[in-house]
Amino acid sequence: MIFITDFSSPIGQLVSQRMRTEEQPFCIGVSDPQAASELYGEHFDFRRFDVQDASTFVEALAGCDQIFLEFPANADLETFEYFIHYLRQTGLQHIVYLSSKDALSLPFTPHHRIEVVIRQTDIPYTIIRPSYYMQHLNMFMRDMLRDHAHLFAPAGIGKTCMIDARDVATVVMTCLENPATHFNKIYTISGEAAYNFYEVARLLGEELETEIMYTNPSIDFFRSFMMQHGLSYEETNEIIKLHVPILLGLADETDNHFLELIGERPITLRQYIKDHLSDWVNEEEGKAYDYS
Repeated sequence: MIFITDFSSPIGQLVSQRMRTEEQPFCIGVSDPQAASELYGEHFDFRRFDVQDASTFVEALAGCDQIFLEFPANADLETFEYFIHYLRQTGLQHIVYLSSKDALSLPFTPHHRIEVVIRQTDIPYTIIRPSYYMQHLNMFMRDMLRDHAHLFAPAGIGKTCMIDARDVATVVMTCLENPATHFNKIYTISGEAAYNFYEVARLLGEELETEIMYTNPSIDFFRSFMMQHGLSYEETNEIIKLHVPILLGLADETDNHFLELIGERPITLRQYIKDHLSDWVNEEEGKAYDYS
């Protein structure tokens, strides 16, 4: 059985849905199983799990031989490391960890440290390092795109590879379904093209048939603006951290690892935009944007 640690993340939800569709045995760790069942129905095996509460570990992991591990943005690094060390006491035979491409170039990031700790457990592992998610266009950037036709991200003029979370979930599933093939492997999944945000704005504009402006805000202005619009200091800093490697020119290296692993090409940015056009349409106006 496979244990999934973060159902709230895009990848966690995609992997859970695919496991359910494929009738794979799995369970999901959540802080409140009853509330999760009321929200998502009885189709999932929710177990009480809190990475900061060691008393939840035994029952949550009972009967599991693989774990899909993610580092929550609000987690304490030392507590998370304790949980990873605890896994040595279990019957787990495989850890699949969703890291970040930045772990390679920025060794001070939590992902780098977590990768080191995972390798110290002596449990067979697979580490997946995805690049910048296309889904960010639908998250903190969505409202500015939809309401003002502005692409708003502190990325400067740097380029970044972009990958669709659906493709990352496909890689995760492959590693969980054929574990021995992927033991002690690290896969960087970058995608086959890199873009600066002026180019992303142009692609968005072509598909939405309107002009999209990339505002290229400074980090200070971005932080101030996002906090004025309801994000906390911590949430805003997490977004800024995503873009530091792009600013530094460390995020533009492409690869064909997805093709090598899966046997097909990853979803392109243009296709992703086509698939999600409705997310950036102003419903009240019935058109892409409201300039008023």
